[in-house]
Amino acid sequence: MSVRFSELSWKALLAGTATIIAFGLLMQLVFVSFAAGQMIFVQHFPDWAQLTMAAVYLLGLLLFLLTMVLGGYITARIAINQIMLHGVLVAILSGGISFAQSLSVGGLTLFGVLFFILGIPFTLIGCWFWIRQSNRTTQ
Repeated sequence: MSVRFSELSWKALLAGTATIIAFGLLMQLVFVSFAAGQMIFVQHFPDWAQLTMAAVYLLGLLLFLLTMVLGGYITARIAINQIMLHGVLVAILSGGISFAQSLSVGGLTLFGVLFFILGIPFTLIGCWFWIRQSNRTTQ
């Protein structure tokens, strides 16, 4: 199966990538705020350090999930055909931008690679949700 550039919805790719980047920056602000609060909490209650750190990382994963799912949903709403392909491309584009930025600042990390890889299925979940929702409304 070959794909022509003319078959791609550049509007969908741009909208999905912009949504992930903009919403991702907002979610990073939320994550950093919780992480700062966790550090203050641990200063007063050091016995809770590991549990609260795990909670903050879980929150980060959930915020990442929401960001990628929203980007996939927006992409799927705008793309007319080959919705899942558009979702994969948006995940790679936005993940690549984020990955390149983190490489220029701090280098390669395990979490960076893991989040880049997990971005694809999370974005496809958003695409799948829109497909499912649109099929339900047309019936």
